[in-house]
Amino acid sequence: MSDHHPGEQPETGTNGSGSHTDIGGTRVDRSLLDMILEFVNAEDWGESRRVLNRNPMLLSEDAMLAFEALIHSYLAQDNLRLAYHLAIHRDLLRLARELGYKRAFELVSSPPSEEMVSIIAQFIQAEDWAASRKVLERYPELLSHEANFAFQALIQAALEADDQGRLNSLVSHHELLRAAQELGVDEAFRRAEAAESSKAADLMLLSVIGHNTIAVMLGDRDKRGDWLKSVRRLHRDARAEGDEALAGLLSAIMKLLNGRPIHEIEPQGLDTPHQAVWERIVSALERGSAPPEG
Repeated sequence: MSDHHPGEQPETGTNGSGSHTDIGGTRVDRSLLDMILEFVNAEDWGESRRVLNRNPMLLSEDAMLAFEALIHSYLAQDNLRLAYHLAIHRDLLRLARELGYKRAFELVSSPPSEEMVSIIAQFIQAEDWAASRKVLERYPELLSHEANFAFQALIQAALEADDQGRLNSLVSHHELLRAAQELGVDEAFRRAEAAESSKAADLMLLSVIGHNTIAVMLGDRDKRGDWLKSVRRLHRDARAEGDEALAGLLSAIMKLLNGRPIHEIEPQGLDTPHQAVWERIVSALERGSAPPEG
């Protein structure tokens, strides 16, 4: 079990009676929230089981909805450690309903077997999604409860080690397996491959945005008005699609194109790829030359 317990709560608002807490738009009964926090902050799995024995309400659908709201709240705060800590406990409760307390706690408290770790390694290190699918076909046990908890243990270890590359690979492949369980293997891999193509297209768009902005700021000044119109259109589309990171980047670029000094602009809501584009623009303008492509 992780040594790190989510004792803090996400920012919440209460209704007039004070009997409920609002978590990301989901109303959660305060007494249920207290049960959940006691459960996930227990010292060990034995204590977690005693908390569950005292509070069977933790197995209810209301509890599952509360867990989902808490997990999404921590993800929105970019706190993967606590989000996955909560996810392990949510999955334990689901399994307790399905298999009974004894088997569920046996699975969650057992370290991943060397065989399962080896199979997961083959799965996440495969060259592409097609190769990953072949591994899944060879080892259908990747869809088992044991594999699920093994993935979660490995994800927690990657978080503790701050190994971002391994973490990203584990999370993406774990999510694919969850989708395979819910939607079927064919649909899960179709979505994974489509997301990969979309991600490549997004990165290409970011590259173009950075290149064009630097070009009109440093050289093609007569094209600045045309590029501003394009950026405004992209910004409108990004906001309509709920793409906060892209909208934040484009908002900063619009300020730049409208003449605001770059040191006065503080982009909001950027993730790592969008922040990298902004930093590339800033660096180029400070140097007075475009950086080499590559």
